[in-house]
Amino acid sequence: KDIPFEVALTSKLKRTHQTVQSFTEKGLAWEQFPEINEMSWGEHEGKAYTPERKAQYNAITSEWDKENYDVGMKGGETINELAARCRTFVAQLREREEQTILICAHGRLNRCLLCVLLDVPLRHMNDFSHSNTGLYRLRFDGARFELLTNNNTEHLKAQELTAI
Repeated sequence: KDIPFEVALTSKLKRTHQTVQSFTEKGLAWEQFPEINEMSWGEHEGKAYTPERKAQYNAITSEWDKENYDVGMKGGETINELAARCRTFVAQLREREEQTILICAHGRLNRCLLCVLLDVPLRHMNDFSHSNTGLYRLRFDGARFELLTNNNTEHLKAQELTAI
C-alpha cells in the first residue's frame, strides 16, 4: 500500500482482479494479460481435491522434477507451454515505460515467471516459495532482473492485526 505503483498488470482471472481492487479503486491504471493466467490444469480444473487427483498431480510434478516439461494434466498445459506464455509476457514487460509495476498472477505461473525473469532453468521453479498474496520484488536494470524480495508476507500480518 505504501509503494507508488504506476500500473497494475493482472491475469484475466477474477482472483487477481479482487487482489488488486483496493489499488484500482484508488485510480491505479490496470491492464489484463492472458499470458499470466494460471497454468491450465485440464480435467482437474474446478474439481474437488481427491486422493486420486493428488496422486495424478504428484505424478506430473515428479516428471517435472526429472526435467520432463512436456507433460501436463490431461487436457491441460505443460510447463514448456506455460514458460512460452511467460516469455511472451516478459518481452512485453521489457518494453514498458513504467518504473514501478504491480503484477498479480498465480502460484505455478509465478514460479515459472520468476525462472523466466531471472533467466534460471525451469528446474528451479520450486525453489521459489509461494503464499497467496506473497510479495516478490524485482529490479530491472535495463538488461536483467534481480530478485530483491522472495514471497514476503509481512503485509498480511499487519492486515491480521487490523482485523482484530
